[in-house]
Amino acid sequence: MLKKIGLVTSLAVLASFASAVFAADSTIGFQFRVPFQATADKNVGNVNGQSILLSFFLDQETEVGILNETVNLKDKSVAPAVTGYDVTAIRISKNILTAGTSPVYVGLDLGNINVLGAAGSVGASTMADVFGGIKLLTSKGKVASFIGVELGYRIAKPALTGTSAITNMGGAMLNLSAGLNF
Repeated sequence: MLKKIGLVTSLAVLASFASAVFAADSTIGFQFRVPFQATADKNVGNVNGQSILLSFFLDQETEVGILNETVNLKDKSVAPAVTGYDVTAIRISKNILTAGTSPVYVGLDLGNINVLGAAGSVGASTMADVFGGIKLLTSKGKVASFIGVELGYRIAKPALTGTSAITNMGGAMLNLSAGLNF
């Protein structure tokens, strides 16, 4: 009974949040991203992948979203031990400069990293990204599009099982993105 009450209450809060977001003429956005990472660990090489970001604008300057990222990497410490990782995170960002046609923003991703090997998961941990970016080549209208560039730093130190010598999956990141806002 308590689970049902909790579920109904959660759905009501979510629905009221969603209606407040849409009533304020907020925008829903999709970004298709290509991340490149210079990892701090010397045992990691060739880090790149793809990601999708679903975002909601709370106002003209504040964006919240859900980031899903799949990254491939080369484990230089052992033949094939770690092959990549998946990230699921919540994003919060804020425009700091909106003058002109190219908004500049800063933000934070908080989430989970799941490290993968040839046979499946070999470790997991929490992670955080601190980033700043700029949206270039923006278009206006009911459906707006943009191309963006983001620079950031990822903090991720999962404890791995197996024989890999990787201890740090964090490091500097470059993300190239193309997005649509509705």
